[in-house]
Amino acid sequence: MEKELHKSIDKITEIATGFGLDFFPMRYEICPAEVIYTIGAYGMPTRFTHWSFGKQFHKMKLQYDFGLSQIYELVINSNPCYAFLLDTNTLTQNKLIIAHVLAHCDFFKNNVRFSNTRRDMVESMTSTAERIAHYETLYGKDEVEQFLDAVLAIQEHIDPSLLRPKLMYNDYDADEEIFTKPKSPYDDLWRLDNTEKEDRPGA
Repeated sequence: MEKELHKSIDKITEIATGFGLDFFPMRYEICPAEVIYTIGAYGMPTRFTHWSFGKQFHKMKLQYDFGLSQIYELVINSNPCYAFLLDTNTLTQNKLIIAHVLAHCDFFKNNVRFSNTRRDMVESMTSTAERIAHYETLYGKDEVEQFLDAVLAIQEHIDPSLLRPKLMYNDYDADEEIFTKPKSPYDDLWRLDNTEKEDRPGA
């Protein structure tokens, strides 16, 4: 099955590229359920330890063991892009998953929402985990855990993109184009028509 899977990855990647998908280099790993659900609970392959991740793992793994849910794959938005496939997937399932994963990566790479995402987040989180482990030796596990409890309690209420520079605007000159307040919601459509006329030879 491994040889067939490698052939399928090459073929599906070629087809996806032919359709115009633009993705980072891919790294595929086939993992047992224990590993998949550990990554799912922690959110990343490398992260600091916290009791809430163990709680999440127990919930997710229990649902998997009772056949109530199943994670077929996990994709990490990094460069290269890491995809973790469940080892119980059939070849047919993995073929579908690979196509799905390539679309994920194309979206990660090209969607403006992710334009400021750190592409080395796996390495960055490894460094953070080591630093927090160092803090535990300095200040004690209880002190660090209380701090992490407070931080993780508000994580869903913070938009990280608001704390980063908006790189997408750096490529444009402020005086390149002057925008006027639209008279109607459809003004941008009429502007497109004028742009086409300007682009035509002899227009």
